[in-house]
Amino acid sequence: MPGETRENHPEQQAPEQEKPEDKKAVMTLVCAYCGKVINQNHIEGTKDCMSHGLCRECSEKSIEELDKMSKKIQSKKRGAET
Repeated sequence: MPGETRENHPEQQAPEQEKPEDKKAVMTLVCAYCGKVINQNHIEGTKDCMSHGLCRECSEKSIEELDKMSKKIQSKKRGAET
């Protein structure tokens, strides 16, 4: 319409562009077993990066498996001692 400008319609304004120095890098933590994203944090720097850990579900499964293996080893040791 005549007389209307972008300033009158904020939804039509061009988005502000991020300056490279304003951009924060993202550190993504991924489960090493299932690949699920565990966490993402903004960090100092300009390069995004990734690290690995265990999500709660995979951690619980791993603990159960380690506990079973430990019990097997202990029972074998007891059997060898007698």
